[in-house]
Amino acid sequence: MKETRAYMSRMEETIKKMQGEQDLKSELQTVKEVLFKNVDLAQDLSLTIQRQYTKQQSEISSLVSNMAEVKEILQKISSQSESRRFIPEGSGSNAFRARQMPKETSSGLIKLHPPYQYPTRQSKVELPRFSGVDVRDWLYSCDQFFWLDLTPEECKVPLISVYLEGKALHWHQNFIFYQGENIGWREYKKAIYERFGPAYEDPMGELICS
Repeated sequence: MKETRAYMSRMEETIKKMQGEQDLKSELQTVKEVLFKNVDLAQDLSLTIQRQYTKQQSEISSLVSNMAEVKEILQKISSQSESRRFIPEGSGSNAFRARQMPKETSSGLIKLHPPYQYPTRQSKVELPRFSGVDVRDWLYSCDQFFWLDLTPEECKVPLISVYLEGKALHWHQNFIFYQGENIGWREYKKAIYERFGPAYEDPMGELICS
């Protein structure tokens, strides 16, 4: 009887020991699952960071490329500005003398002004000649020409005088004689439109002078 009890006691201890080992295995399994889960999260986070870094590097490269293009454009504009300085008189087709009315001084002597010299041309576009017809279209062509050719403000009025003829040229000579040579393009454009354009019939006509 004593042997039976001892045996049963050993069996209970063995069972408890096995249960303890089972609990330990269960805990270890739980720990492993948590660790694996954290590893997956860490890998996902690492991939996300890598993608963001790659994207930022691409954006930085694009920005650097754009900055290089802008710098190149600015250098070209600077070079064009330098090339547009007045060239010496008599340099072939790149220089011309604008028609200018002589002015009489207080002493009665006629004062001749130095010839106007046109800077280096940037485009091959030519202005249409103007005799007083379709002034609105002609002024639009002038503005487009000045924009394409990067014409300086002070060169616009002397330049277009070369393309005037007939009534328009006669009006221009009188206008410059009485208004002076330093007339601005906007003021000149308004004056020539009032002379040759039907602004009183077409309200939109005034917009071209604004």
